[in-house]
Amino acid sequence: MLRVFPKFLNSSKSKFYDEKGEAKLSMTKLLSVILATLLFTTIIPFMDFRAYGSPTAKMYVNPPEIIDSTLVPPKTFDVNVTLENVEDLYGYEFNMSYDSNILTCLYVIINDILDETSYTAETLINNAKGFVWVKVDYCSPAVPITTSTPVDAATIHFRVKTAGASVLDLHDTDLTNATGAPILHDVSDGFVMTVIHDVAVTAVAPSSSWAYEGWLLNITVTARNYGNATETFDVSTYFNDTLIGMIPVVDLPSNEERTLVFTWNTTGLTSSNYTISSNASLVPFELNTTNNVFVDGIVELLALTMMRDVAVTNVTPEVTWAYQGWIVNITVKAENLGETIETFNVTAYYDNVTIGMVTLENMLPHTGVNLTFVLNTSSLLPCHYYLIRAVASFVLYEYNVTNNAYTDGTVKIRIVGDLNGDGKVDITDLAMVSAAFGSYPGHPRWNPAADINRDNRVDIQDVAKVSANFGKTCL
Repeated sequence: MLRVFPKFLNSSKSKFYDEKGEAKLSMTKLLSVILATLLFTTIIPFMDFRAYGSPTAKMYVNPPEIIDSTLVPPKTFDVNVTLENVEDLYGYEFNMSYDSNILTCLYVIINDILDETSYTAETLINNAKGFVWVKVDYCSPAVPITTSTPVDAATIHFRVKTAGASVLDLHDTDLTNATGAPILHDVSDGFVMTVIHDVAVTAVAPSSSWAYEGWLLNITVTARNYGNATETFDVSTYFNDTLIGMIPVVDLPSNEERTLVFTWNTTGLTSSNYTISSNASLVPFELNTTNNVFVDGIVELLALTMMRDVAVTNVTPEVTWAYQGWIVNITVKAENLGETIETFNVTAYYDNVTIGMVTLENMLPHTGVNLTFVLNTSSLLPCHYYLIRAVASFVLYEYNVTNNAYTDGTVKIRIVGDLNGDGKVDITDLAMVSAAFGSYPGHPRWNPAADINRDNRVDIQDVAKVSANFGKTCL
């Protein structure tokens, strides 16, 4: 706060006519006198001589700011009303207002500036209205005070009544010289805070750094209370300068944070880069406002005409069970569902073990292909079920990642000779292979489970394999 009290210049009345009423000056000289009078009475009093002369006198609260969370009731503290760059000072006056709900003024000490003690002092403290008034006049034999260095004119002693914050408003100030004329001076207020108010946004995290037009994008925002008082405030999130949404944060305790989720609907926006930011509204007497705003970065919005999407749409093992050692073909259908040419990998798995991988190069949009993967069951354990699935590798800006993987089901590995799949090779299995003996595909007695070696006929070799494992069991 800056207040200026100009020192007006006084000019004596000029006599332009003699006693007989005749002009004493020529018209030219008369005009010169009039112009000079106007200059000294209307222009010069409002000119700022600070740039050309000595520094302007100052009256200010010292220290200018007290921020201390340990100042809890009924602790006390002092502030000074300080003078600086004064010349020919012979009296001063000020009124300091404060929040009487927060502070109580206990007393005022008038300091002996430069050890000068010849003065009269008047003080008035009104805690009901929240002000303290001080008026000091120097008297003979006091010497007018001149000092360029800071001197404390008065010390005001306060008690903290309630935790909070208050401006120490210095107003109705007056500095006078030995002739009683006002001295030009600047005035600065003070501030005291016993409760630290500081809310902030500490993180802004979009669920993706890119999106397609029309997508709903979640933006997670973290708000924190760095102060020592419970706070209620609003958090607003933006793309560029457009509001996405506002969420109130109610009663956030000191040194705690709260996570907020905003949903950004990109419908109607064009493909471009958008800056995401979030800010916490200011709370009264906020200590640090620089941390109220957090800018995350850029979200790239893509046009649907450039959509990219690869997928596995089907997985088909040729059998749902196999004897250990069988070769099982697995057919996988891969598709490019997007609008651009794509190169990507398709990998087939049993459980989490890779069966094989195929690279599809330059697949045209809206086309598909069937791939065959070969599963060798020699190393697989009998009596176990194996999950069969296939996965297409992600491409940049993939529109839909949920269709990149496809799981068909399971393939069970049987003990060689367990024709009926009951987990054991017994007389039933021998009877079944005997019943199918001599058959082939299309024959009335054909049983593919009896074709142990998969040569499309049931013969003595198949009977021998069942006999060799007779009595084996999964238990």
